[in-house]
Parts: sequence; structure tokens; C-alpha cells
Amino acid sequence: VVSVDTDMAWIRRLQNLTGDSAGSRRLHQVHYAKTHAELHSFGFGNLWAVVLVDHRYGLRRHVDAISYARRAKIVVLHDAERLNEYAYRYEQGHVRDHFRYVCKFTLFQNKERTSWVSTLLLSNYIDLRYFDAAIFRKINTDFGLVGCDLSY
Repeated sequence: VVSVDTDMAWIRRLQNLTGDSAGSRRLHQVHYAKTHAELHSFGFGNLWAVVLVDHRYGLRRHVDAISYARRAKIVVLHDAERLNEYAYRYEQGHVRDHFRYVCKFTLFQNKERTSWVSTLLLSNYIDLRYFDAAIFRKINTDFGLVGCDLSY
């Protein structure tokens, strides 16, 4: 696992969680990028397995996710609830148009199903129907099954 961030506070938190120091060869490597340009050029040319886009610059999230459309096998885009569209603009930014496979999975946080967290999985390489059949349909939480909406 490689984590790259422009926020030194997050770098320190990750290092404390993993016992990692910047650039060491542990299972989780943590790297500080001084600028967003440095962040986006990190590992350029690599095909990453999974990239998580979950940063504080909400209006850039869809742009950053799209930038990994051909650089990562799976892009995970957090906070995909429709009520968050004003903050992240995934729909307005047409993030789905840049990926062949899209799956939105939702995890309910209470029995009444009035509170939930949604995340998008996006890929041009992996048919995400596999995740729905092999993984999500088998996960049962206290509040019901995890759903993977392939039509999202």
C-alpha cells in the first residue's frame, strides 16, 4: 500500500498508524507531496491496482478520479451519496462517463435505513459485476445487505 498526501498532519497520522517513516519499505509506504502537481505525478506511468480519492478539496474529487481512469484498475470515490452532490459534483462533473464499469455500493448505518454511506467503484479494467456477485451480496451487516447498484 502506498499513501501519498499533501497534508503533513495526515502523513503523521498515517505514519503513527502504520509505524512507517516516509519512504521506508514496509507494507504501507507513506509519502509527502509538497504540491498537488507532485501528488498527481507520483508514480506516473504506473498502473495502480486501487486508488482512493477522498480528500478535502471536494470540488476536485471528480477531476482527480477522472485523471486515474487509465492509471488505476479501480478508482474508489468516497462520499457518493446524492445529498453530497453539491459538495463533490460527481454527477455534474460526469465522472461515470470516463469509466466502463461503475458500481455504487451503500452501507446503511441504522435499522431504519435513514442513514447511509455510499462509495463509487470505477474501472476501465475490471468488470465490477464480479464484486456484486462474489462480494457485496455476501456481506450482511446488522442493518441489512450491502448493495452494489450497477445501474448508478
